[in-house]
Amino acid sequence: YIFPPRPTENMLALNEKPRTVVVLRPSLLLAGKSQEITNKFADAYLETKAKKEVFLSTSEAEHLCHALAEEEVAGAIEEWSKGLSLVLVLEHLDNDAIDRAQKLIGSWQETYGENSIYCSGSRWESMRDLEFFFPHLHNTPVERTLVLIKPEGVAAEPIDDLQLEPSLLKATASAGLLAV
Repeated sequence: YIFPPRPTENMLALNEKPRTVVVLRPSLLLAGKSQEITNKFADAYLETKAKKEVFLSTSEAEHLCHALAEEEVAGAIEEWSKGLSLVLVLEHLDNDAIDRAQKLIGSWQETYGENSIYCSGSRWESMRDLEFFFPHLHNTPVERTLVLIKPEGVAAEPIDDLQLEPSLLKATASAGLLAV
Protein backbone atom coordinates (compact mmCIF):
# COMPACT_ATOMS: atom_id res chain seq x y z
CA TYR A 1 0.00 0.00 0.00
CA ILE A 2 1.11 3.52 -0.68
CA PHE A 3 -1.11 4.75 2.15
CA PRO A 4 -2.12 2.59 5.09
CA PRO A 5 -5.78 1.51 4.99
CA ARG A 6 -8.08 3.81 6.96
CA PRO A 7 -10.74 2.43 9.26
CA THR A 8 -14.10 2.97 7.61
CA GLU A 9 -15.81 3.92 10.88
CA ASN A 10 -14.16 7.36 10.67
CA MET A 11 -15.29 8.02 7.13
CA LEU A 12 -18.44 10.14 6.95
CA ALA A 13 -19.76 8.72 3.71
CA LEU A 14 -19.43 5.07 4.66
CA ASN A 15 -20.74 5.07 8.21
CA GLU A 16 -24.23 5.85 9.41
CA LYS A 17 -24.00 8.60 12.00
CA PRO A 18 -25.68 7.95 15.35
CA ARG A 19 -29.04 9.67 15.45
CA THR A 20 -31.50 10.34 18.20
CA VAL A 21 -35.27 10.53 18.26
CA VAL A 22 -36.93 13.45 20.00
CA VAL A 23 -40.69 13.67 20.56
CA LEU A 24 -42.47 16.89 21.55
CA ARG A 25 -45.58 16.60 23.71
CA PRO A 26 -48.90 17.72 22.15
CA SER A 27 -49.16 20.70 24.53
CA LEU A 28 -46.00 22.17 22.95
CA LEU A 29 -47.49 21.91 19.47
CA LEU A 30 -50.73 23.50 20.63
CA ALA A 31 -48.75 26.35 22.22
CA GLY A 32 -46.89 26.91 18.92
CA LYS A 33 -43.48 26.02 20.39
CA SER A 34 -42.44 23.33 17.91
CA GLN A 35 -40.66 25.65 15.45
CA GLU A 36 -38.90 27.45 18.30
CA ILE A 37 -37.60 24.16 19.69
CA THR A 38 -36.59 22.90 16.25
CA ASN A 39 -34.65 26.15 15.70
CA LYS A 40 -32.89 25.72 19.05
CA PHE A 41 -31.77 22.25 18.01
CA ALA A 42 -30.48 23.69 14.72
CA ASP A 43 -28.62 26.45 16.61
CA ALA A 44 -26.88 23.70 18.60
CA TYR A 45 -25.85 22.07 15.30
CA LEU A 46 -28.28 19.19 15.67
CA GLU A 47 -29.53 18.67 12.15
CA THR A 48 -33.10 17.51 11.66
CA LYS A 49 -32.95 14.51 9.31
CA ALA A 50 -36.67 13.66 9.42
CA LYS A 51 -39.79 14.85 11.16
CA LYS A 52 -43.47 14.05 11.28
CA GLU A 53 -46.52 14.59 13.43
CA VAL A 54 -48.18 11.53 14.97
CA PHE A 55 -51.04 10.64 17.29
CA LEU A 56 -49.74 8.35 20.03
CA SER A 57 -51.94 5.62 21.44
CA THR A 58 -51.80 5.00 25.18
CA SER A 59 -49.50 2.00 24.67
CA GLU A 60 -47.17 4.09 22.49
CA ALA A 61 -47.23 6.87 25.10
CA GLU A 62 -46.31 4.28 27.76
CA HIS A 63 -43.18 3.58 25.74
CA LEU A 64 -42.14 7.24 26.04
CA CYS A 65 -42.83 7.28 29.79
CA HIS A 66 -40.87 4.16 30.71
CA ALA A 67 -38.18 6.12 32.59
CA LEU A 68 -40.59 8.17 34.73
CA ALA A 69 -41.40 7.50 38.37
CA GLU A 70 -44.40 5.23 38.83
CA GLU A 71 -46.61 7.98 40.26
CA GLU A 72 -45.95 10.25 37.24
CA VAL A 73 -46.68 7.68 34.53
CA ALA A 74 -50.51 7.82 34.43
CA GLY A 75 -50.65 11.61 34.05
CA ALA A 76 -47.85 11.64 31.52
CA ILE A 77 -49.49 8.96 29.37
CA GLU A 78 -52.70 10.99 29.31
CA GLU A 79 -50.76 14.11 28.27
CA TRP A 80 -48.81 12.32 25.52
CA SER A 81 -51.87 10.66 24.01
CA LYS A 82 -54.24 13.63 23.82
CA GLY A 83 -53.16 15.12 20.49
CA LEU A 84 -50.51 15.39 17.80
CA SER A 85 -46.88 14.95 18.86
CA LEU A 86 -43.93 16.06 16.75
CA VAL A 87 -41.25 13.41 16.18
CA LEU A 88 -37.77 14.55 15.08
CA VAL A 89 -34.69 12.61 14.04
CA LEU A 90 -31.57 14.56 14.95
CA GLU A 91 -27.97 14.03 13.89
CA HIS A 92 -24.69 15.77 14.77
CA LEU A 93 -21.38 15.63 12.90
CA ASP A 94 -19.44 14.68 16.03
CA ASN A 95 -21.48 11.48 16.54
CA ASP A 96 -22.86 12.71 19.86
CA ALA A 97 -26.43 13.66 18.95
CA ILE A 98 -27.90 11.69 21.87
CA ASP A 99 -25.76 13.38 24.52
CA ARG A 100 -26.16 16.85 23.02
CA ALA A 101 -29.93 16.55 22.68
CA GLN A 102 -30.32 15.23 26.23
CA LYS A 103 -28.25 18.11 27.66
CA LEU A 104 -30.30 20.67 25.75
CA ILE A 105 -33.61 19.12 26.76
CA GLY A 106 -32.48 18.96 30.39
CA SER A 107 -31.74 22.69 30.34
CA TRP A 108 -35.21 23.42 28.89
CA GLN A 109 -37.24 21.72 31.65
CA GLU A 110 -38.23 25.05 33.26
CA THR A 111 -39.04 26.71 29.94
CA TYR A 112 -41.12 23.98 28.31
CA GLY A 113 -42.20 21.88 31.28
CA GLU A 114 -40.82 18.80 32.90
CA ASN A 115 -41.01 15.64 30.77
CA SER A 116 -42.59 17.53 27.86
CA ILE A 117 -39.82 16.47 25.47
CA TYR A 118 -38.77 12.85 25.07
CA CYS A 119 -35.29 11.93 23.84
CA SER A 120 -33.86 8.47 23.25
CA GLY A 121 -31.66 7.64 26.22
CA SER A 122 -29.01 5.51 24.53
CA ARG A 123 -27.85 4.39 21.12
CA TRP A 124 -29.91 1.22 21.44
CA GLU A 125 -33.07 3.18 22.38
CA SER A 126 -32.40 5.52 19.50
CA MET A 127 -32.21 2.65 17.03
CA ARG A 128 -35.41 1.16 18.48
CA ASP A 129 -37.21 4.53 18.29
CA LEU A 130 -35.99 5.12 14.75
CA GLU A 131 -37.30 1.74 13.68
CA PHE A 132 -40.65 2.45 15.34
CA PHE A 133 -41.28 5.99 14.11
CA PHE A 134 -39.33 5.91 10.82
CA PRO A 135 -38.99 2.31 9.66
CA HIS A 136 -38.17 3.48 6.13
CA LEU A 137 -35.32 5.81 7.09
CA HIS A 138 -32.49 3.27 7.03
CA ASN A 139 -33.49 1.01 4.20
CA THR A 140 -35.87 2.46 1.71
CA PRO A 141 -36.42 -0.45 -0.63
CA VAL A 142 -36.22 0.36 -4.29
CA GLU A 143 -37.77 -2.04 -6.73
CA ARG A 144 -36.65 -1.86 -10.31
CA THR A 145 -38.06 -3.62 -13.32
CA LEU A 146 -36.31 -3.80 -16.64
CA VAL A 147 -38.52 -3.96 -19.70
CA LEU A 148 -36.99 -4.91 -23.02
CA ILE A 149 -38.96 -4.18 -26.17
CA LYS A 150 -38.09 -6.05 -29.30
CA PRO A 151 -37.48 -3.95 -32.41
CA GLU A 152 -40.63 -5.42 -33.94
CA GLY A 153 -42.64 -4.05 -31.00
CA VAL A 154 -41.40 -0.53 -31.52
CA ALA A 155 -42.13 -0.67 -35.24
CA ALA A 156 -45.60 -2.23 -34.71
CA GLU A 157 -48.84 -0.55 -35.62
CA PRO A 158 -50.12 2.11 -33.19
CA ILE A 159 -52.48 1.01 -30.41
CA ASP A 160 -55.18 3.58 -29.61
CA ASP A 161 -53.36 6.02 -31.89
CA LEU A 162 -50.16 5.65 -29.82
CA GLN A 163 -46.94 3.88 -30.63
CA LEU A 164 -45.86 1.18 -28.16
CA GLU A 165 -43.34 3.30 -26.25
CA PRO A 166 -45.70 6.24 -25.49
CA SER A 167 -48.50 3.83 -24.58
CA LEU A 168 -46.18 2.02 -22.11
CA LEU A 169 -45.14 5.34 -20.58
CA LYS A 170 -48.78 6.34 -20.24
CA ALA A 171 -49.70 3.00 -18.61
CA THR A 172 -46.81 3.11 -16.12
CA ALA A 173 -47.55 6.72 -15.19
CA SER A 174 -51.22 5.93 -14.55
CA ALA A 175 -50.09 3.09 -12.26
CA GLY A 176 -47.91 5.55 -10.28
CA LEU A 177 -44.63 4.13 -11.59
CA LEU A 178 -41.63 5.96 -12.93
CA ALA A 179 -40.40 4.95 -16.35
CA VAL A 180 -37.15 6.23 -17.84
